[in-house]
Amino acid sequence: MNAIILSAVWGVVLMYLGIIMKKKSSAKYVAILGMVLLIVANWLEFAGLPFFDINTRGMLQFGTFGLLFNTIAFVSTLVYFMLSGSDMEQVGNNVYDYFALIFFVLCGVAIVSSFQSLLMLFIGIEIISIPLYILAG
Repeated sequence: MNAIILSAVWGVVLMYLGIIMKKKSSAKYVAILGMVLLIVANWLEFAGLPFFDINTRGMLQFGTFGLLFNTIAFVSTLVYFMLSGSDMEQVGNNVYDYFALIFFVLCGVAIVSSFQSLLMLFIGIEIISIPLYILAG
């Protein structure tokens, strides 16, 4: 649950920072900070210390496989941000929005990796696919 809530909140924070901040070069560092926080929060949940204890009525189960898969996805995204974050700054004025969309995709990945009902699978796939349509367009 840590990864779902934290990635969605960090995506919203990045969108608002895109409005406030005029300096595009700091977007990469804010995104990297968010990824480090996401990895730490995921490992804390793996250790049995979740930040958020929300009753999902059995629709999500955060087991070892899902948390390990999330960690691999988050570390891969962190490496991607570190390697190509400066290239993303050359895309245009909406650099913060691109990073925010990636955080929303990670929110969907965290839902899909821990679903227990088909409804949550559908919601997770939708949360993954809509930002990807925007990024690809």
